[in-house]
Amino acid sequence: MHEGILFIVSAPSGAGKTSLVKALLERDPHLALSVSVTTRPPRPGERDGVHYHFRDLPTLRAEIAAGAFIEYAEVYGNLYGTREADVRLGLRSGRGLILEIDWQGARQVRARFPQAVGVFILPPSWAELERRLCGRGTDSEAVIARRLAEARADMAHWSEYDYVVINDHFNATLADLAAIVAAERLRAGRRRGQVERLFADLPPVGLDHSSDQTQAGTRRGRGPLLPEERPTAATGCRNDGSAGRNYDQGPAGLSVSLESAGIWSLSLSVFRFPFFVTRCLKSINQERKTAN
Repeated sequence: MHEGILFIVSAPSGAGKTSLVKALLERDPHLALSVSVTTRPPRPGERDGVHYHFRDLPTLRAEIAAGAFIEYAEVYGNLYGTREADVRLGLRSGRGLILEIDWQGARQVRARFPQAVGVFILPPSWAELERRLCGRGTDSEAVIARRLAEARADMAHWSEYDYVVINDHFNATLADLAAIVAAERLRAGRRRGQVERLFADLPPVGLDHSSDQTQAGTRRGRGPLLPEERPTAATGCRNDGSAGRNYDQGPAGLSVSLESAGIWSLSLSVFRFPFFVTRCLKSINQERKTAN
């Protein structure tokens, strides 16, 4: 089984990253979310092990000191981190794995997983970002002001990512994310194993048995070729009657070709002969009248 693709998705607070990733996971069953570890308290509706692994600060610092994390950072006064064992286990399953982390964590992950694909999500405008953060109704004015200040700093790192999408219309942005995933799956380097297996099944040059059977005058599974299906000496292509015939069209557009009998370019126009006889009879009658 091939290894899955690691996607890093980052965005300033309020850009809609969490909602977009959730919708993308529902849309694509071959994607999974890497569950981060954090010291912040759970929000309403969040479950341990599903949305985050919630840990107290001493426990998380001990795991960091033991080298269990590929990235960690302090965000809004809380620690967030990703355990290397969780990432490698997820990639071995063959599914794409999404990391929702900030630009600091993205730098650390790329140092360990340089093949990771980075996607940065931006809001359509600063005014829209303010509106979204204020509309949550869960943060104080001081927290909102701090988030806006940090969002400005986060947005400055957009150029460190492979892709940038602007979340102006949710469904359109979701389609952009799905297109990025599809494009990465089709990269030549990721399909090398499949292509090599394809070429391994090709017959050696000069041993194309289907061609040999055609030249010998047989059709695979259908017996001898019909005369019109046999290859010509000049081209080796089958004569299926679609080319090479020369029809002499008569006045009514009806002609009889004798090419299949081996006579080259000989055609009889069945409607020409009666007119020829009529002209001869008129000429004879005219000569008789003159003689009398």
